[in-house]
Amino acid sequence: MPMKIGVRLLLAIILAVAWVLLTGQVNLFGFLFGYALGFLILGVLRNEHLGDSWSIRRLPDQVLAFVLYTLIMLKDIAVSSIDVTRRVLSPRMPLASGIVAIEVDDESTHQLMAALSAHSINLTPGEMVVDFDGTKTMYVHALDVHDCLANEQAGAQITRVKWFKRILGL
Repeated sequence: MPMKIGVRLLLAIILAVAWVLLTGQVNLFGFLFGYALGFLILGVLRNEHLGDSWSIRRLPDQVLAFVLYTLIMLKDIAVSSIDVTRRVLSPRMPLASGIVAIEVDDESTHQLMAALSAHSINLTPGEMVVDFDGTKTMYVHALDVHDCLANEQAGAQITRVKWFKRILGL
């Protein structure tokens, strides 16, 4: 069942603003192009991909979750960047690089959750997803395997999936 037209019109405004901010085209043409592009993208996204996730009632919570997760990611990127820089510049900082298997931890084995998690891992310096077995396990190359294992065992992957589900309304 396609997304309701009113919800698509509202969400397209948010995507248009994001387009203007990302491209720097702060003018009417930039906004209208972003709006049309957003409307088309939302037309491609159907409820069978995201469930009944887009509703006006849930939208404020989803936008808040997106903003909070973005801030968390920016902090993680900054901390990881500093750590990688210290490791590169200091000859005494040990590198224990290797590949770690990380469970996706999504009981529904939703491929979108796995893809978003892999993207988040790739954004942070020092870790990169190098392989993926479909829906259950990601193989991550890390500069420090011990730090990666400690972070993942602490529930970083479970936390990421919870944030994505909240953002998407699942």
